[in-house]
Amino acid sequence: MLNKVILWSMIVIPWLSLLLLRRDVVKRYMPVAIFTSLLMTIYNEIAFTQNHWQIKVKIIPQLVSMAPFVYGAFIPLVIWIFCFTFHQFWLYLITNIGLDLLFAFPVDYFFQARGIYELVNITQTQRFMLFVTLAIVIYGYQRWLESVLKKAEHHDKSMFDIDPRRWFGARERTR
Repeated sequence: MLNKVILWSMIVIPWLSLLLLRRDVVKRYMPVAIFTSLLMTIYNEIAFTQNHWQIKVKIIPQLVSMAPFVYGAFIPLVIWIFCFTFHQFWLYLITNIGLDLLFAFPVDYFFQARGIYELVNITQTQRFMLFVTLAIVIYGYQRWLESVLKKAEHHDKSMFDIDPRRWFGARERTR
């Protein structure tokens, strides 16, 4: 019973923490957080087929993923990290490495000791390296997203260019 309370609190508490941030900050970094969750979901599906772990306590029995991590803690944590470290890559990377070390070893030991899951065909070091790689990928994604949004803000046309003359190679008149 206590394990399920721990797992539910991993979902609820991080999401409630977002109430402390300004709404525009949450909106700015929510796409990268959702992208991270998507990548973690894909990884969880692969890890399930490769038997990276055995989940012993589930709060949503139908899911093969570690739902409290993927849909609970990861999304708000990504938003918080980007809020404080984006545009400073080395600070971002050091912060992520520190948190990934924390998760890969003491937090992982805690969850395994509680009997929530057990690592089988992956080591804690391999998971740590995977998370650091993921951090670099999502940083690149956010940089790309920022550049796209910046171009869209400064672009005077609508988001969609539906002028049929451009479809067939007709030149626009200059005045």
